[in-house]
Amino acid sequence: MSKLFKSGAFSLILMIVLSLITQVVTLLKTSIVAGIFGTSLGMDAFSFSNSIVVFIFGFVSAGLSTVIIPRYVKGEEKKYTDSFITIIYSVLAFVVLFTIVGRHALIGFLSNKEEQFVGIASYIIVPLIIASFFLSVADISIAFFQCKEHYNLPKLINLISQSIVVVLLWFKRDISIYEYVLIISLGMILNFGFDVFFALRLGWRYRPTFDFKSPETKAILKLFIPIIFSTGVYQISLMVDSVIATRLSSGFITVLSYSNMIAAIVNTVLIGNLMNYCYPRIVRIINQKNNQEIFWSETAAFHMIMCLIVVGFFNVGREAVYLLFYRGNFSLESANYVYIGAAIYIFGLQIDIIRNFVYRYFYAKGNTSTAAHNSIIVSVLNIVVSLILVSIIGFYGIIIGTVIASLFSLSIILYQFSKKIGFDVDFKKVILSLLKNVLLIPVVFYLVNVSKQLVSITNNILSILIFGIETVVLFLALTIVINKSTIDTIRSLK
Repeated sequence: MSKLFKSGAFSLILMIVLSLITQVVTLLKTSIVAGIFGTSLGMDAFSFSNSIVVFIFGFVSAGLSTVIIPRYVKGEEKKYTDSFITIIYSVLAFVVLFTIVGRHALIGFLSNKEEQFVGIASYIIVPLIIASFFLSVADISIAFFQCKEHYNLPKLINLISQSIVVVLLWFKRDISIYEYVLIISLGMILNFGFDVFFALRLGWRYRPTFDFKSPETKAILKLFIPIIFSTGVYQISLMVDSVIATRLSSGFITVLSYSNMIAAIVNTVLIGNLMNYCYPRIVRIINQKNNQEIFWSETAAFHMIMCLIVVGFFNVGREAVYLLFYRGNFSLESANYVYIGAAIYIFGLQIDIIRNFVYRYFYAKGNTSTAAHNSIIVSVLNIVVSLILVSIIGFYGIIIGTVIASLFSLSIILYQFSKKIGFDVDFKKVILSLLKNVLLIPVVFYLVNVSKQLVSITNNILSILIFGIETVVLFLALTIVINKSTIDTIRSLK
């Protein structure tokens, strides 16, 4: 029994469970907020302001851990890492200040909305961006937790912070959009405080250092800058999606935000946790003889889990969205838009998980430029395709453009992998294993929907439980039959 609790598989399962509970709490918060504000002007303004804040901090959040984790794992000299952190946060502080000062003109230019919308968004963005700055500092301490194999501590901290926010909202339902923003900003500050406190207790230290000219600091920046372009161009494409949505009818930016949020929850619970768990492992095994065999086996296994989530959402996601959003001021039509939009986004995540694993392999090899070049090309394609499709099919064109770009992105990065690194495994078998995972999505979707036609269940909660369990059982049973190696890989995790 003690071996089980110390195993890598148990740590990963606990990590996912904690994240899942946190996201359930987040969904409860979203449900409360949707019922209060619906798709109102104030909620549109909040969604747009939040997209600007996410855009700004998205440039650095993923890149920080990617660069810092290998240095913490290898125990490299700390002062150069501290110099790197000092540079990044000095620049980030300037960007935050510049955004606050010029927020009215910036929001007016990007949204092309009426003065009332711009005024509300200009007020909202100030506490959001300040709280997000503090929360972004916690990304450094989280990287430290991962290297010390305390994967679940930041998850627990986030759960506590989110729970406090939900309790405040639960007991104070009659609030303005401004009060709502202050409450969630408080939650972010609490999260930051807890993260840093426990990191210090575990031995993490940071001292502002200005050794900017040293070759070591420059080497870290050389690794980091391509990641900025990689994640930054992707953030630009997300920002463009929000800007496009502001040009559609009122409420679509909120619908897009909720669809994106549901996909982001899946991303956080599954892809985020898998990257947190697997990246330090990839760094450690990168020089082993059979490292690619391990790497591609785990990639296929975790892709299988993602495909299960995809078909699970297809089967019971509509009932879940109705349960969470169809209440108060949130209409049935808006709830349907949220479900279909989220379903398209989530389908794209089973592509993204493979690409993200390949990116981490490049990063572990010290190559961040290849992923950056790939992201730049594909993000430009994302913007172009989304603009074309939205003019043809409307709202859904924004999201479909993102999925098409993701597929193109995966094709390019796999080609680059074969060219720059080479495959030490039979890649045809890897592709076959991935295709088997994807094939199960329409098969299980069809079988469960046959059950839905035979057995009519009007209660949403009961429908989610019964058809959700059926989805899991059918998917795993069919996986054991046609793709058993992926199950064996998960069992072998240590």
